[in-house]
Amino acid sequence: MNGLTVRVLLIEDSPADALLVHELLNAAQGESFLLRSADTLKAGLDVLSRESFDIILADLSLPDSSWNETFPELRQHAPSVPIVLMTGLNDRNLALDSVQQGCQDYLVKGKFDGELLTRSIRYAIERQRLVSELQILSISDSLTGLHNRRSFFDMVEHHEKMAKRNLKGFLIFFAALDGLKKINDHFGHQEGDRAILN
Repeated sequence: MNGLTVRVLLIEDSPADALLVHELLNAAQGESFLLRSADTLKAGLDVLSRESFDIILADLSLPDSSWNETFPELRQHAPSVPIVLMTGLNDRNLALDSVQQGCQDYLVKGKFDGELLTRSIRYAIERQRLVSELQILSISDSLTGLHNRRSFFDMVEHHEKMAKRNLKGFLIFFAALDGLKKINDHFGHQEGDRAILN
């Protein structure tokens, strides 16, 4: 967060809980937060479609969404934004399940203060940044920056499903670099890398 203002979307239907979060963030020492609020999942998704945020704080149970729908819906609409769930349900299994699905943290209402809330936000943003970096590394070739073999097969599978669904075909082009082994053997791997890049 490094002195920057953190843009927070709070999706909370309880005015008292929303006010408490607002007060806790305003009182945070050395942190600056810009808070936008919504009181339903639909209103939160509408705000998300128009604005970007560094983090989403969401009540797990909202008037238009049940506990098992809220997180998946938010994740679908904002896959790269860290999400911290806040709930009155002190359920360890639900908390663990939420984290396994990709939620960054699970806070029980009435059991956190301003320090815990700001630490949760800070850590959630950092964990999401690291997860995003790892995702990029897992699908990219380190030399060329192009998609790697795993990513290639995932994209082919995706396009094949789309082609079947839309009753259309698709093309795959392959390019090969002949003689790469000879280049590596005679001139070294650095020259082989240069040949790939050119």
